[in-house]
Amino acid sequence: MTLTQSVGRRALLREFVFESEEAQEIMEMAFKLEGHFSQCR
Repeated sequence: MTLTQSVGRRALLREFVFESEEAQEIMEMAFKLEGHFSQCR
Protein backbone atom coordinates (compact mmCIF):
# COMPACT_ATOMS: atom_id res chain seq x y z
CA MET A 1 0.00 0.00 0.00
CA THR A 2 1.32 3.42 -0.90
CA LEU A 3 1.19 6.53 1.25
CA THR A 4 -1.42 8.05 -1.05
CA GLN A 5 -3.62 5.00 -0.60
CA SER A 6 -3.13 5.09 3.17
CA VAL A 7 -4.09 8.74 3.45
CA GLY A 8 -7.10 8.14 1.21
CA ARG A 9 -8.36 5.17 3.21
CA ARG A 10 -7.60 6.23 6.77
CA ALA A 11 -9.69 9.13 8.03
CA LEU A 12 -7.66 9.45 11.23
CA LEU A 13 -4.39 9.77 9.31
CA ARG A 14 -5.94 12.24 6.86
CA GLU A 15 -7.25 14.40 9.73
CA PHE A 16 -3.93 14.29 11.55
CA VAL A 17 -2.01 15.42 8.47
CA PHE A 18 -4.58 18.11 7.67
CA GLU A 19 -4.48 19.57 11.18
CA SER A 20 -0.74 19.45 11.80
CA GLU A 21 1.73 21.54 9.84
CA GLU A 22 4.56 19.39 11.15
CA ALA A 23 2.80 16.22 9.96
CA GLN A 24 2.29 17.82 6.54
CA GLU A 25 6.02 18.46 6.24
CA ILE A 26 6.82 14.88 7.25
CA MET A 27 4.31 13.48 4.75
CA GLU A 28 5.77 15.65 1.97
CA MET A 29 9.21 14.16 2.68
CA ALA A 30 7.72 10.66 2.87
CA PHE A 31 5.98 11.07 -0.51
CA LYS A 32 9.28 12.17 -2.06
CA LEU A 33 11.13 9.22 -0.54
CA GLU A 34 8.45 6.80 -1.67
CA GLY A 35 8.82 8.13 -5.21
CA HIS A 36 12.60 7.72 -5.13
CA PHE A 37 12.38 4.12 -3.92
CA SER A 38 9.79 3.17 -6.53
CA GLN A 39 12.09 4.50 -9.26
CA CYS A 40 14.92 2.27 -8.01
CA ARG A 41 12.97 -0.94 -8.59
